[in-house]
Amino acid sequence: MAMYERTGSADILEETIKTYRSALALMPGDHPDRGMCLSNLSSALRKLVKHTGDGQHLADAIQAARDTVEAAPTDDHRRGAYLTNLAVALQDRFVQTTDPGQGAEAVRVSREAVRATRGGPHRALCLRNLGWSLVLQATRGRAADITELGEARRCYLQAAICTEAAARDRIEAYQKAVILTDDRIASGEETLALVEAAIELLPRLASRALTAPDRERQLTATGSLAALAAAVAVSADRPERAVELLEQTRGLLMAGAMDARTSDLTQLREHFPDIAAAFEDLRLRLDILSWPGGMPAGDRSPEAVLRAGLARLPAQDVFQARRDAQAAWTELIDRIRALPGFTGFLTAPRVDRLTEQARSGPIVYTYATARRCDALILTGDHSTPVKVVPLGSLSESTAQEQADRLQAASRTAADPDADLSAKNAAQADMLDILAWLWDAITGPVLAALGYAQGPGSGERWPRIWWCPVGVLACFPLHAAGHHRDLSPGDPAKQASPRTVMDRVISSYTTTVRGLAYARAQRPGPAVGTAVVIAVPDAQGVPPLPGAGAEASIIATVVPGSQILPHPTREAVLAALPRYRLAHFACHGYANWGAPAQSQLVLHDHQTAPLIVSDIGALRLSASLAYLSACETALTTPVLPDEAINIAGAFHLAGYQHVVGTLWPVDDAVTHQISSDFYGHLTEQGTAPPDFSRAACALHDAIRKLRDRRPDAPSHWAGHTHTGT
Repeated sequence: MAMYERTGSADILEETIKTYRSALALMPGDHPDRGMCLSNLSSALRKLVKHTGDGQHLADAIQAARDTVEAAPTDDHRRGAYLTNLAVALQDRFVQTTDPGQGAEAVRVSREAVRATRGGPHRALCLRNLGWSLVLQATRGRAADITELGEARRCYLQAAICTEAAARDRIEAYQKAVILTDDRIASGEETLALVEAAIELLPRLASRALTAPDRERQLTATGSLAALAAAVAVSADRPERAVELLEQTRGLLMAGAMDARTSDLTQLREHFPDIAAAFEDLRLRLDILSWPGGMPAGDRSPEAVLRAGLARLPAQDVFQARRDAQAAWTELIDRIRALPGFTGFLTAPRVDRLTEQARSGPIVYTYATARRCDALILTGDHSTPVKVVPLGSLSESTAQEQADRLQAASRTAADPDADLSAKNAAQADMLDILAWLWDAITGPVLAALGYAQGPGSGERWPRIWWCPVGVLACFPLHAAGHHRDLSPGDPAKQASPRTVMDRVISSYTTTVRGLAYARAQRPGPAVGTAVVIAVPDAQGVPPLPGAGAEASIIATVVPGSQILPHPTREAVLAALPRYRLAHFACHGYANWGAPAQSQLVLHDHQTAPLIVSDIGALRLSASLAYLSACETALTTPVLPDEAINIAGAFHLAGYQHVVGTLWPVDDAVTHQISSDFYGHLTEQGTAPPDFSRAACALHDAIRKLRDRRPDAPSHWAGHTHTGT
């Protein structure tokens, strides 16, 4: 079952079920482990239903769970667990049938499980399960029952304060309790306190005593906590606190590496150099223990030597090394915070510090919850640091529907096997979604900012940084708008276009801390200006005939460029530190189930793939990473607030600017956009690249393509700029 939880493979699940059945066939009826085996079989069968939809599997799961309960003595310490397993299976059947009798049985069995479990971490699970049984019975197929919902809320609160329970279980319980809380039950401040209690548990999920993939799996349990926290804080009339909580709950996997380069560390070096050195040594050790992957051959740096030594340790020793390093880290941070002037060392930034980052242009958080939907504008004005823009026409459910629709349309538009009519329909769908984005999100935001039209001739374009939360992170907010308005025939609409890209230049950031981190980078001298990694003909993937031509154009336009011959993982990792600019023209693949395994396809991708964790483990100070590849900026649904994608990895590695893509892109189109981009960046090859103009250059390139092909948004709407 553990392997299934990691992989989600139905084949592994079916093999697990077969093994349990074989074990049960060999066990006598009074075997002490028979009950546990039956209970595990029931759980596996229930999970298989999600893959197959076969109702018989659910019936078998319920029967196995009943057999488990009936066979367990009343004093068996596992009886509560067996009853909970039965209750969960009954809940699944109730969801399918909405038969009130079955809902009532799920509640009865859940209550019995709570009574049978006196203490320990499993009691929290039983309480949470009773809460969910009550919610289902109170809401399925009839008007909500306030009494049952109130009891469910109390169950969740009891589970949340169970200190013996796992942090992820407690966080989920807090979230459920908050969702069931309204102003008739508690004040806004009381509800906010519940959210803050859940957020205080988040560091346990992101502990570097775990590997990076395990931290990813832990954080999937937080779901929409960030958006919920913001909504609760705004409802309590605390918009500044909403921004602070968004910064605390998002980008957790990147925060440690970014924090290690902040001004806090600079000050520590100045005042306590020995402690700063110990901090950096321990951070490096934690990073290596957390991120698997090797260094280029021949590397004799301290990092490479340490990584090689750890690679030879048995797995159990590595696990213990992670635990020891995390304990030492906690102790060292406490020691630093006890030093005079360092009480706030690496603590979550307050809104007054965050506001400083909005001086170059507003930073806009957008979120959607069942409670409310808003945009929060970080203004750069200390007297009014945060402006709330209610998004009344946006709903969480509609946002999810449109996200699914966008995913389907973008894939169809890029599918070489799709017929022309299907592709045209997909492009039309994407235009409709961009128009919806304008009406629901970006239009109200730009109106609140006073951006009613584009800049006049000779005027400077205003900048805006988008910081979308949760499901909204998958949308191209920079391309939102009614692009059909721009067709000839309506001068009024053309004068005040209802499109983002005709009014402002957009960039993205996962957090304001991430933006501050990018701005703090100071790229040093490099051997060369740019390295171009072009892979037109890797084995096992479709050819990219435009990649070679793209590389040649960049090498011509950007002075000091070098085209890396036959790029491999080792060669690329060795080359990146020597150049301020890295341009990739190759295939890219986002791994939705394991985002850290997303990769750029090089010549040795089948044996040594270049993946997110390889890139994120680098420590560089560079200017621009241009990723002319598919899905490099795609945020996967499992961790929408962590930006674990290829573009995010380059940002973490130390690149101030990253250009990426949200979906599969056409080879010829990427060639055109990159050509226009570098032409703008270098004044058509007459000057060295001005990296400070990266966002402007991309904006100019995609507007040009939009003007040529307004009916094909899949070509121009998916390219994004992340960074300064």
